[in-house]
Amino acid sequence: MTNVINDDEVELYALLGLMVRNAADLEFHLQSLAAYLSQSPYAHLWIHGVSASEALRLIREIAKEHPRVTPPESAAFEDLAKRASQLLSRRHAYVHGAWTMDGATPEAPTYQAIRFTKGKQQPRFDPLSKEDLGDLTQKLSALDSEIMSWQVELIKKINAEDEGLREARAKGW
Repeated sequence: MTNVINDDEVELYALLGLMVRNAADLEFHLQSLAAYLSQSPYAHLWIHGVSASEALRLIREIAKEHPRVTPPESAAFEDLAKRASQLLSRRHAYVHGAWTMDGATPEAPTYQAIRFTKGKQQPRFDPLSKEDLGDLTQKLSALDSEIMSWQVELIKKINAEDEGLREARAKGW
C-alpha cells in the first residue's frame, strides 16, 4: 500500500477522519461522565486520559454504587455501555489494523485490516468498507448524543433534588 490516495479512496479516508473524531468525542464525554459521577475533586488524576473502554468500566461501577443513580438509570446506562463497547470494537480494525487490499477478486478488490490481537498467534483479518465505516461513524455520533442525554437527565434530576432540599431547609424542615 502506498501513501498516495486515489480518487476512489478520498471518501474512505474522509469517513475515517469523521469516525475517529466521533470516537474521540465519545471518549471525551465518557471521561467527563465518569469524573462527574465520581464526585471527586481529584477525578482528573485517575479518570482524565483513560481509554473509552476504561471510562465505560468506571461509569458502570460508579453508577451501580452511586446513591443518586437509580437501578433503572444504571440499567439504562448498561445498555448504552454495551452498545458503546461493540462500536469501539469495530473501530479497532480501522484504527489499529494495517490496511491491505484483498486481491482475491482482481476485478473488485476490497480493503481489509490485518492486526495481531493479544494472545493469538495468527493475525486477525477484518473487512473494511465505506458502507461499514459510514455506518460506524453515524452510530458513534448517535450513541454519543444518547450518552450525553443520559447525563443531562441525571444532572437535571440531581439539581432538582438539591433545589428541593434547599427549599425545605429554608422553610425550616
